[in-house]
Amino acid sequence: HYIQTTDINAAQTANWNDSGTSTDFIEGFNPIGDNNTFFTGSYNGQHNYIDDLYINRPTELRVGLFGKIKDSEVVFLWLENVEVTGHKNVGGAVGIAVSSTIDEVHVYGNVKGNIAVGGVAGTAYNLSTLAGTSFEGQVTGNSGGSSESEYNQTGGLVGKLEYLSDIVESWSSGRVDGNYMVGGLVGQNAYSNIKNSYSRSNVTAEYNAVGGFIGWNQTDSSVAGVQYNYSTGTVNLTSTSQNIGGFIGYH
Repeated sequence: HYIQTTDINAAQTANWNDSGTSTDFIEGFNPIGDNNTFFTGSYNGQHNYIDDLYINRPTELRVGLFGKIKDSEVVFLWLENVEVTGHKNVGGAVGIAVSSTIDEVHVYGNVKGNIAVGGVAGTAYNLSTLAGTSFEGQVTGNSGGSSESEYNQTGGLVGKLEYLSDIVESWSSGRVDGNYMVGGLVGQNAYSNIKNSYSRSNVTAEYNAVGGFIGWNQTDSSVAGVQYNYSTGTVNLTSTSQNIGGFIGYH
């Protein structure tokens, strides 16, 4: 169990370079936990801040303050003025959460990636929960792809919400730009639940499936689905595709 006892100024991470690599490219902070040694346990920020976190790993998977967490919780934490860049499973706080809880985590700043990109979490999977979380700023998923397999799942809060996971009482604000499956709160919802949440983000997609709240929504009788939510941002689709909605792009 880890407890943060005071605010942390992380501005120096903008000068951190991986050992043995060229100083011409600054990677910044190395995410906590990867696919082999994921974070398991509890991190309690106690409502303290981490300011000016910088991560620049545009070819890497599982990028965020935490790269991958499993059977874990990250709670009561504020991330201010983040600059996070990765390739797949990219989030301001968590790259990918598996069977984990993210509670009262608030992120402000810019998050960029190609696949499964979200302001707080890139992917939340397998009975994961985000409760009382928020993102303010800009989320950018790579654009310009011409098929469903290219550059997908970009959301203001979560890029991909999957397999009986939950979002409750959470919100996003700012701007979300992507290619396919682009939503103000969630890019793709796959058999999971979203309740009492909202998005005020302005959303743009270049290829298809763009919504003010969810880009692509998949539910069945195994889940409660999407209940008591709203969105107020603008929605724009720059291609000639048809799947665009003020709330859900494709269901």
